[in-house]
Amino acid sequence: MPQPGSSAQSTCSYRRSWAAGGVTGGHLGFVAQPQNAIEQSTPAPIAPTHHLVVTGLYRYVRNPIYIALVSVTVGQALLFGDGRLLWYGAVVWLAFHLFVVLYEEPTLQLKFGIEYETFRANVPRWIPRLTPWRTA
Repeated sequence: MPQPGSSAQSTCSYRRSWAAGGVTGGHLGFVAQPQNAIEQSTPAPIAPTHHLVVTGLYRYVRNPIYIALVSVTVGQALLFGDGRLLWYGAVVWLAFHLFVVLYEEPTLQLKFGIEYETFRANVPRWIPRLTPWRTA
């Protein structure tokens, strides 16, 4: 057990606060997933959606589920003080980024055209907006 005021205690406190951020980020995925069900959509590439989902958390950021998964991984890395998990989180994010840029976005552009282009121009890919985007 770290002694009060020791650097070990402050490191432990620091890790806990970042881990809480990871848990909070993970909550995004649990909130975004029901939104897909409400919209009768799915995040699975093998069962693509029939209409573009632009409600709920998708008004703030285009990829809330990917952000949630990376946030949980980074939160665990910080909670456990494991640099390998942090590297794993970085690799997972890079894989998501490449998938989104090379496959998902071009596919959505072809399928939904101007509707997706408008959404993409107004909602950021990774860093959430402070206010929700409202369609015209």
